[in-house]
Amino acid sequence: MLSLEEKAYCRALEALKKRDYVTADREFDNCASMFADSRGFKIISEAARMLARLRNEKSNTENIKTEIKESVSHGEETIVCGQGEQEETR
Repeated sequence: MLSLEEKAYCRALEALKKRDYVTADREFDNCASMFADSRGFKIISEAARMLARLRNEKSNTENIKTEIKESVSHGEETIVCGQGEQEETR
């Protein structure tokens, strides 16, 4: 029977295999006490933590780009609909 830490380690490795770095980071934190002396574990754990942060920053950047594109296209729609011309004639 596996301990809770061993199960967390297995889940972390599965998450890495699926490229789910956020889950892997969380599971590595759950089993850190059992593998605290392992140099290899520290390397894998830190790599997963860095990849999780990069994934979060990348998704934040994509959200910002999407908002900018929507704002620009909305502004163009306003001009095409003629609302800008109506304001000028008043």
